[in-house]
Amino acid sequence: MARGSVFKRCPHGTSGTPGKPACRQAHGAWWWRAEASRDPVTGKRRQPAQGGYRTRDEANEGLANFLARSANGTVSEDGGRTVGQFFDEWLTECEQRLEPKTVAGYRSAVETHVRPHLGHLRMRDLRRRHVETMLVAVAAPVVVEVSRRALVVEFIGRHRDGVRAREVIAEFGVSAEAWLRELTRAGELERRQRGVYAVPAGPKPAATKGKSRPGRGGRQVGQRQASTVHGVRRVLRAALGVAKERGYIAENWAQGRMSCLPKIGKHDASWWEPEQVRAFLDYVQGDRLAALWVVAAFTGLRRSELCGVRWCDVDLSSKTPGITVAQRVSCVSGERPCTVCGGSHVGRQIRARAKSDAGLRWVPLTGESVRELLAHRAAQELEREAWACDYSDHDLVFAREDGTPLRPDWLTHRHGDLVKAAGLPRIVLHEMRHGAVSLLLAAGMPPHLAALVIGHSGNAPLPVYVHTMKAPASAAAEAAADLTRPGSRAHSVHSPRKSDADDDGGDAAK
Repeated sequence: MARGSVFKRCPHGTSGTPGKPACRQAHGAWWWRAEASRDPVTGKRRQPAQGGYRTRDEANEGLANFLARSANGTVSEDGGRTVGQFFDEWLTECEQRLEPKTVAGYRSAVETHVRPHLGHLRMRDLRRRHVETMLVAVAAPVVVEVSRRALVVEFIGRHRDGVRAREVIAEFGVSAEAWLRELTRAGELERRQRGVYAVPAGPKPAATKGKSRPGRGGRQVGQRQASTVHGVRRVLRAALGVAKERGYIAENWAQGRMSCLPKIGKHDASWWEPEQVRAFLDYVQGDRLAALWVVAAFTGLRRSELCGVRWCDVDLSSKTPGITVAQRVSCVSGERPCTVCGGSHVGRQIRARAKSDAGLRWVPLTGESVRELLAHRAAQELEREAWACDYSDHDLVFAREDGTPLRPDWLTHRHGDLVKAAGLPRIVLHEMRHGAVSLLLAAGMPPHLAALVIGHSGNAPLPVYVHTMKAPASAAAEAAADLTRPGSRAHSVHSPRKSDADDDGGDAAK
């Protein structure tokens, strides 16, 4: 049972406790101190206290109120922690149970937004108004100076083909070697792919005048998107939920409806029409990873899943060929050990599990995908013979020439280069996943079945009903591929197709 005592503090150092009589002069203040439960993390003793009372009776009343709130669970005992200190503890715990990429996103939100605005506050002093003020500041545009160095970093990061980076840097009227040394010291070049980047010839990037703010990776943005603000709020809400469970705060101040949040408009997703998908697949026929682009176009696999597909998970001989998605390759920082080869890889790590429960699934393969995969396997055998004993076999379907895993971010850049060279509308690799879903739905696959194929989170009964979904899923996937073949009656996947009955009815009406 919680208990406590009151005492007086004054310049004379008396406390009002037994053996130390309270000062009788009219100065100082009365305090109360309570005995609380031990800290759930450190196990240290906690003695919350509060002062500033004029009389002993007022201090006793304050102590009684605290003990009452402690009894009904509405009191916060932060152990002297600030918001910044708590987030340090929380991020350390997240590193033990979450993906490195997820933790990196959390840390970015904390260091960029939470700590500057809230880090100095005591946990028990945190209120909803503080959270709302922070979110308003995140969403508001800020006027900052854009340095020439930031423009060079942005220019190098966005463009990767054409003349050497040194030539473009020289256009800024400074020593190219000096710029490269400064960028290397700042870690900008190491954060991207190793080596000196190649950038396209052309005019200098126009300097942003005034209204911009620093973004991730040296980018400059005028105002953050609404989704970014909501993402910061989600990180704060998750962390404060843990703080509430441990009694550091009385309420989760980031939870519930918040009128200060900007509205997220409907995302104008972009993907290719069927004839554009076919044009891309025709263009990449000579590419070493041609089979990967075909699989990505018709299965909707994520890039990490494409990099993690194993030959033992691929069925190319049955009546219902398909892929069992059970492994992926994640982008990580630094060098990570590999459980397959016993060595290590830089920037990538094989994870022997799907992204979520729904991610563990079976995906049908079209006849075109099967043919491309058979040709790809034959080419991979030739690479294995060429590398001989230096070949590092990871049983990966899509790997580098020496058998080591591909980097998912490299795959995204490679896709962008091919799209640009093919002269097609620019989409990122992940948007091919949206296009695959559109093709499946346009071909008549039921939405719930399409959700199982692409691995959307939800109540996906794949382990129980996989045997009943293979035949219809394979048929629908083949019909989706037919939409891209020459001579087919291709129609837009952005809007529903009118039925033949509607067409007949329209003709009859005429």
